[in-house]
Amino acid sequence: RGEGEAPQSLLTMEEIQSVEETQIKERKCLLLKIRGGKQFVLQCDSDPELVQWKKELRDAYREAQQLVQRVPKMKNKPRSPVVELSKVPLIQRGSANGL
Repeated sequence: RGEGEAPQSLLTMEEIQSVEETQIKERKCLLLKIRGGKQFVLQCDSDPELVQWKKELRDAYREAQQLVQRVPKMKNKPRSPVVELSKVPLIQRGSANGL
């Protein structure tokens, strides 16, 4: 949570601008830079935990950025018709009275 702010229930990857390693009070931390100039600090209990969080956040951030870049391309493409596969088409169904 940011300094002096109420707890936030959800932080989306779209809001994150960068994930950086920093040091605060002689402890390694992760600094999340958020839209609007906000910054959040994640403090980990151990170095392996910090490395894992950093990797996971950077991978998720990279994937989110790739998805955001693809959205405008997908938005303009015509969509294929939706087919419900659980129902057999009427012409293939047998009738009860043999017609």
